[in-house]
Amino acid sequence: MEKILISACLVGEHTRYDGGSNELPYWQRLTAFFELVPFCPEMEGGLPCPRKPANRGKNEVRTVDGDNVSKQYNLGAEKALQLCRLLSINRVILKENSPSCGVHKIHDYRHPENLIDGQGVTAELLSSHGIKVLNEEEAMRLLQKLEEKKRVSAAKKEKALEQKKAKEEELANKKEEERKPKRFEKRPSSRFQGKGKDDKRPSSRFKGERKGERPN
Repeated sequence: MEKILISACLVGEHTRYDGGSNELPYWQRLTAFFELVPFCPEMEGGLPCPRKPANRGKNEVRTVDGDNVSKQYNLGAEKALQLCRLLSINRVILKENSPSCGVHKIHDYRHPENLIDGQGVTAELLSSHGIKVLNEEEAMRLLQKLEEKKRVSAAKKEKALEQKKAKEEELANKKEEERKPKRFEKRPSSRFQGKGKDDKRPSSRFKGERKGERPN
């Protein structure tokens, strides 16, 4: 089964900056297709939980209090890359909008209440090494596609089994008919062959008599 790295908060682990999680309602369904490897870059980089929220600027990550935590974010990203290489992981699911895991959007460094186009530190590093990075919505679409493919495959197998069963029943019925004793029709006796029901031969005593003659 393919291994896939996933933000730990998405599978219910309490690793979010405020001590909570961002548990996905469908994450357990993913386990039918992938071996999930939960990972939190921020905590793996040495940050506590809970911790001060932070945002990514152009070249650094700072908390809302102004503390520079770029070192911890970069370390977490490097560890994520090492783990992907170690486990041959080519696809990851990360928390959108996060300064470490944002796939397409992150919070604006100058105005944290706004979202802007960009990637988190970990998402950017993994993407640059050819690893496919998905956010929650993209992971959901992937799951739906895999489930539909599975349903279609199961339906085809069921149909094939039904056809096989019908063919086996047809063959069994045919063999049963062949085993039954054959019925033969009664043929008429050869002594009556070619004669009608009222066919009578003339009596020999009238042979040679002409019409109107009486015997002596």
